[in-house]
Amino acid sequence: MPLPAFSVQASVGYHVDSVSADNDEVYFARVPLEAIAFYNFGHHRLGAGFSQHLDPKLDLKDAGGPKVEFEDALGSLIQYDYSFSGWNSNGVLVGVRYMWIEYEINEIDGTRVNGGSDIDGNHVGVHFSYMF
Repeated sequence: MPLPAFSVQASVGYHVDSVSADNDEVYFARVPLEAIAFYNFGHHRLGAGFSQHLDPKLDLKDAGGPKVEFEDALGSLIQYDYSFSGWNSNGVLVGVRYMWIEYEINEIDGTRVNGGSDIDGNHVGVHFSYMF
């Protein structure tokens, strides 16, 4: 069944990045809510959308640093996907995305920061999916 010319994808997740060594661990965690509108053509789709990151936190305590909490952040993104199966079930999809987002510091070690600094969270990602 061919994919319609336009589609929308919405998702909610939990995303954590961490680095561990012996007794040390640092991590950055957030809950992304995303909505992306896609233009679909052949085995390709190109999309643009928004990502709301809820409860972003950076924990550097094990490495002797602070625990930083950020305001919820709204970012924008673009995404390109290629489906090897032409969007049929039992197929593999590969894609790339770029997100623009800034995080504003809310608290450092439990102390409220007024007019906190913005941290650049822009990033690129590559993803692989199996459709069933």
